[in-house]
Amino acid sequence: MSICIVSPFFHERKDVSRPSYVRGLLIDEGYDVITITSDFSHVEKKKISFCDEGIITVKTIPYKNNVSLMRFLSHLILSIGLFYRAYKYRNDVDCFYITAPFALTAMLVKIFTGRKVLVDIVDYWPNSLPIKKSWLLSPFLYFWYKTNYLSCSLSDRVISVSSNFLKLADRKSDDLFLLSSSRKWEGRVIKNRNELNILYLGNIGTLYDFDSLMSAVSEFQHKTVLHIVGDGDNKNYLLESLRSKNIDFVYYGIQYDKLKLKSIIDNCDIGFNGYINTNATFSYKALSYFSYGLPIINSMSGDLYDFVSKKELGVNYLGGNYKSLLSALNEFVELDKIVVFNNVINFFELNLENERVNEKMVNVFKEILHEEIV
Repeated sequence: MSICIVSPFFHERKDVSRPSYVRGLLIDEGYDVITITSDFSHVEKKKISFCDEGIITVKTIPYKNNVSLMRFLSHLILSIGLFYRAYKYRNDVDCFYITAPFALTAMLVKIFTGRKVLVDIVDYWPNSLPIKKSWLLSPFLYFWYKTNYLSCSLSDRVISVSSNFLKLADRKSDDLFLLSSSRKWEGRVIKNRNELNILYLGNIGTLYDFDSLMSAVSEFQHKTVLHIVGDGDNKNYLLESLRSKNIDFVYYGIQYDKLKLKSIIDNCDIGFNGYINTNATFSYKALSYFSYGLPIINSMSGDLYDFVSKKELGVNYLGGNYKSLLSALNEFVELDKIVVFNNVINFFELNLENERVNEKMVNVFKEILHEEIV
């Protein structure tokens, strides 16, 4: 059996790329896998190439700003380019695994190839984007939303890390909700500290509630240090604001070295998963924190909010409300850190550990290909 993976945001490291994790898993299971992706890194904003001949790149218009007309133009043209390249392999594969956003690609592939299509909703645009609605944009956004909806309706199977995304796609009742991980338990030692060390890991963009974090920390009565790993459009604003507010912080840039990253995280007490406005209900950011044994400060609603509350994996707060965040910080410092730490370990091992997630994911492909499930 042959499977074609189509994903614009592909990275060879399995621990930072969901499609890369799926690719490795399918290869290990004995499937022939072709991967089609962009030749442009969304994170690093530069052209990229891959040594593996099984990874095929499509030329992409570069862009510098995540919130720009050029980015949307680039994505639109790339969607069509990915479809065109996938179409050329239609006679060589039995199934297409396509990540959304870029659901337009999935719709075109399904209509014009007739092959099985599995859509994996990693994000659900435009609903989860920080776009201000206006009469000028409304027709475009409506068309975009309907395209996503139709793409998911036509697909043979839809999976996601977010149950809310499945609801938006109207696939909530009969499709598997997966918390996906390519990670193994990284291990962690709790250190007694007089200060609270908060980690932010990932894209430094407009979706994230940095203003509330800075305001809350400024009024917080405990010594606090922010540790920031990543890059993005709002990096300069964030770092300059931290300096002007005299908030202690350490900025590490993008870190792919696992040993160095683990060393940074071992010096932190909690991970920041604060969003201003999003329809997502589980983030890769939270997954990363949990894999290193970090509890979280969370504003994401839905699945993750319930997990944090019911499983005691950290503290929740209301996104965009710094008073709520300040209250959450005060709540966290009063918690028994050993208990919270053990809660995170248990949750990770039961829901996110490699073997459990791998079995679920393999079974999805076996079902769609009508193979025997072991």
